[in-house]
Amino acid sequence: MVKVSCHDYGYDCDFTVTGEVDEVVEKYNHHSEEEHGIEYVKEDLQQRFMELETSQ
Repeated sequence: MVKVSCHDYGYDCDFTVTGEVDEVVEKYNHHSEEEHGIEYVKEDLQQRFMELETSQ
């Protein structure tokens, strides 16, 4: 399980998502695209969030 928030990545945004890595990747990417106009490469987010998951 991993917890990610936009604020952690430098955005002035209260969006936070918690769940399994694949679920978090989908929700975070959707939010980033809709709210911030940024679409990430899914594999990059998966790698980043898997690393985050092991450190949390």
